[in-house]
Amino acid sequence: DVDSLSAHHTLMLNSHTAICVSNSGGMVALTDDPKSLRVQKLFNFHHPEFLTSSTLALLGSPYNNETDILWKHLMAWEEGSPSLQKPMVGCTVSGGILSIYRISQELYWVLRILQKLLLTFEATLPLLGSVSDFEDWYCQLSGIERAVIHGDLVEAYLRLSFDEQLKVLRPTGILCHDLVSAIHNLLNGSQDHLNDEPEEIKAHIIAN
Repeated sequence: DVDSLSAHHTLMLNSHTAICVSNSGGMVALTDDPKSLRVQKLFNFHHPEFLTSSTLALLGSPYNNETDILWKHLMAWEEGSPSLQKPMVGCTVSGGILSIYRISQELYWVLRILQKLLLTFEATLPLLGSVSDFEDWYCQLSGIERAVIHGDLVEAYLRLSFDEQLKVLRPTGILCHDLVSAIHNLLNGSQDHLNDEPEEIKAHIIAN
């Protein structure tokens, strides 16, 4: 699950149903329905995780050659700051670590559309709570602005097989027009290249 909880106690009621208690104080009951491809939720009590402290840090990776275009869309927290931006990094009471970046409007719209597509794709549906609850609780946490991208959810796209990724991009069998437009704005100089490609090739380019 994209927002998995760390269970420290599990009780099996029968061969198909389990109740788990998490380190963050949540409780969830899941059942394995033979007629369904997914584990089904029976009930869920969730207590939000609170930040214990936050700071600025730089989290780097030696494997970011394919994400250079994304780094160009990181923005300063304040005007006049250096171009190399550090995220806000915080720890949760259950031991989790999170980082928060400020990103450009172009990157935000690409990720927002992808986020919505993932929330309607069976393999990446939130296991805990409904889709609307997930959007309200986890994807709109910045007050009036309401412009937050849930990193764990977007990352779930990378864990899908290539065929599944294509299905996400084509929810009705046709490449999502809004996503194509947002990708155009993000790539800027590559618009003509994508526009000239057939639908199938264009989908493969975006998926990659």
